[in-house]
Amino acid sequence: MLIKQLIELKSPYREMLMCTRFPLAQTVFCGRNISQRAARRLETDPVGKIDSSCSSANMYVAAVPHPTSGIGHAFANWNAGFITANRLGFQFANIPLLHGWDEFLGFSNTGPNYHGLIKSRAVPVFSMPKICGKAHDEIDHFLQLIANVRSDTIFRLAFGQSLFDYSSNRKELGRLFRTNGNWKSLSVHLVPGRINVAVHLRRGDVSTMAEKHLGNWKLRFVSEDWFTRIMDAIPQVGLRYPPSFHIYSQGQVSDFPELAERTDVVFHLDADEKETMLNMIKADILLMSPSGFSFLAGLLSEGLKIARIPWWHHLPDDDDWLLLEEPLTDDLELRIAAAMAKMGMTGGASVAEPNLTKGGEGRL
Repeated sequence: MLIKQLIELKSPYREMLMCTRFPLAQTVFCGRNISQRAARRLETDPVGKIDSSCSSANMYVAAVPHPTSGIGHAFANWNAGFITANRLGFQFANIPLLHGWDEFLGFSNTGPNYHGLIKSRAVPVFSMPKICGKAHDEIDHFLQLIANVRSDTIFRLAFGQSLFDYSSNRKELGRLFRTNGNWKSLSVHLVPGRINVAVHLRRGDVSTMAEKHLGNWKLRFVSEDWFTRIMDAIPQVGLRYPPSFHIYSQGQVSDFPELAERTDVVFHLDADEKETMLNMIKADILLMSPSGFSFLAGLLSEGLKIARIPWWHHLPDDDDWLLLEEPLTDDLELRIAAAMAKMGMTGGASVAEPNLTKGGEGRL
């Protein structure tokens, strides 16, 4: 089914996925052999040799966002290119996120358009092999691969290239979203005079995975009980404002019997994706599910993020991220209260008051 979807894609995305202008074997290079393998391949590749006198001003990195996956997956692909370009000091050749997400997130002006560079300036494209490694190893391997490639080139990451840390540019992404994002016409669900808690309870595809024990379902499926325990651990006294819980998920209210019995929750089921994303970002507290959608909201949020670990890639360990292992420990209430205090949500810390939800405006 996926192959059929890719073949039916309209140009230029079909061209990027089905062929390359300068094909390079999609080999996974790991460990010590990477330099030898890369050198042998580069000796015969038609791109040519690098001119050491050339500036990196006309060297670019691009990455193809997955065209049929959700925004969380597509963003990870896109951000792998954005991070790599910045770390190398190259320009980012933007291949826009589809379905209006590029405009919504404010990422349209992150660099010259990939297609425009090819059409107007005929900049050649070097298709990178997939690289594995963590942290600095990824860039080290990348530099080894391009060491003999000429300037005035777009280095397009392998389709599905992953990184271990997608959060290193989170401040820049947040600035782009707040400054350039096209989201002001969307509805805000947040309640004035409350500490608004957005609960992203992932279901849909992950429910099917859990029912049939498919893939890594244990890593991605979180029970309703886990969320209610976190919600119960949020203090009800000593706060600057009382909490209000907003449930973002798929299905019917009857699918969530524990939450349905509560009087302090509002359900937003099967809501518009961009509206859901906006409200998760603007909330004072984001209670995350293990998903790329939650992770993207967390990167752009200025509120407190609470996430279950382990995750399949790096999560920040700053004061605005509370990472909880399973099973949940007896000091859960104390840890949440301490994290909220650091964010100015408890009495006596007036410095953070302007960031708290006022008039339904949220943390933006």
